[in-house]
Amino acid sequence: MTATILNALVWGIPAILLLSLIVYVLSLRRIVPTNVVHIVQRGNTTISYGVGKTSNVYYEWPSWIPKFGVTVRELPVSNLI
Repeated sequence: MTATILNALVWGIPAILLLSLIVYVLSLRRIVPTNVVHIVQRGNTTISYGVGKTSNVYYEWPSWIPKFGVTVRELPVSNLI
């Protein structure tokens, strides 16, 4: 009985942590609405997402994560016309 509980703890905790990590990464996914443009800056690269672009989906990693972190500016389409 005790071995079964210990076995469940050993395999259950890493599974919960992995599932939590997957849910967190999926929560970072951003879909840009049609009336807004997101200007995403990662390092020295700047990419626009939104209306008229090839993609309107990106992951908004926190800016404190090196190489992956992004800074986002959200502008209404009316400012860009």
